Amino acid sequence: MSTNELPHPQVAEYKKNNLSRPKGPSNILSSASGENKLILGSRGSQLALWQTEWVKAELEKHFKSLQVEIVIIKTTGDKILDSPLSKIGDKGLFTREIEHAMLEHQIDAAVHSLKDLPTQLPEGLTIGAISKREDVRDVFIGNKNKEHKSFD
Repeated sequence: MSTNELPHPQVAEYKKNNLSRPKGPSNILSSASGENKLILGSRGSQLALWQTEWVKAELEKHFKSLQVEIVIIKTTGDKILDSPLSKIGDKGLFTREIEHAMLEHQIDAAVHSLKDLPTQLPEGLTIGAISKREDVRDVFIGNKNKEHKSFD
């Protein structure tokens, strides 16, 4: 991942101009406190946490003085365990609380699978970065006792 693929352009602007974050409990690259901190929001699933830990490591590797904290956000989709999600609603089930946390400045950014994002983001939010995809091949695992047609 190259540096220009990493954070939202505002992070570079904050660093370049020694600006403090305008609102919220955390400061992104604040020169006043000398603390360089970014709070990432994530769902608590194993996949979401792995992705967020990976982003955290990449950010800290490229921005040596940056401290990255991860905050786990439980979404409506995470809380509903007794019904099929297809009967409950849309993809916002896994993003609504995360979006709210960003709009309320409780977190600075979020890591989330692009496939699960709604096509329309709430006003005030944007997709700030998309990481490079390492391996685009998918895998099919089938039952060895069942005959499968070729995918060629």
